[in-house]
Amino acid sequence: MKLPIPEMTNNYPENMRKFTEAVNQINRARFGKDFLMTYKKNTPLIKSDFKNLSKKWIFVIKKDRKENFLAFINNDKSQLDEDVEGSLASEEHGLNLYYCEFYYNEDAVGTHFQNLRFDSPGNYYDTIDSILAWANVYSITSIDSQPFMNWTETPFEVKS
Repeated sequence: MKLPIPEMTNNYPENMRKFTEAVNQINRARFGKDFLMTYKKNTPLIKSDFKNLSKKWIFVIKKDRKENFLAFINNDKSQLDEDVEGSLASEEHGLNLYYCEFYYNEDAVGTHFQNLRFDSPGNYYDTIDSILAWANVYSITSIDSQPFMNWTETPFEVKS
């Protein structure tokens, strides 16, 4: 499952519009089946993992398990590298997320009974340490198997 990657700018209202459009393109039943029903097999991200998450989607679960968020990281790679490698967090090197809370019936996700819905888009800006202290974070792309594991291509080339 690949989620749409919005092309963000420096314009907050425009970014919010693009983020909301991207979220509305997500096939909720597929997202439930391909991600929500499998993420528990994986461990949450640690701080060093963020250096590879530029312009990617993440799944954020508040540690008290009361809230779930789908978020898009809007940082470029250089910003994340500097934060992870120990620079003091500054206005330029925080974690910039666009997020929406979502609700679902875990027992029914991926079926025609699922009621997954996204709500209340917003923007989050803080350090990686802060979000990790508040929540468990999973990379959605790390949950998916590589294409060659699905036998559509090898590690080196597409099968004919």
